[in-house]
Amino acid sequence: RDTFRFASIKEAGDIISDFATGEDLIGIVRKGFKIDARVDRDAGGVFDFAGEYFVSTTTGTANAVGHGQFVFNTATDQLLWDQDGAGRKAAVVVAPFPTNINLTAPHFDP
Repeated sequence: RDTFRFASIKEAGDIISDFATGEDLIGIVRKGFKIDARVDRDAGGVFDFAGEYFVSTTTGTANAVGHGQFVFNTATDQLLWDQDGAGRKAAVVVAPFPTNINLTAPHFDP
């Protein structure tokens, strides 16, 4: 089991070529992405990672309002970080993945 850890967007650019769904995780340092310390995978409500801080789409477009969001673009197999969610700033590629990966919120360790 591997954890691919990102402390901040400054560490973006790695190519993750051997990610195994069901085994590996994406570790993120919340402080480095300016994510509230109360955010967790099973937090519920506004602090729920899956519901508020991660989305998987074919367009790579964030839908969060008022905070950043990780976006997995299923068309390009890229993980993106959009620092202002659905705001004006463009998302930045954190890492590309092998083709046909189904990256979901449970693959994260926030």
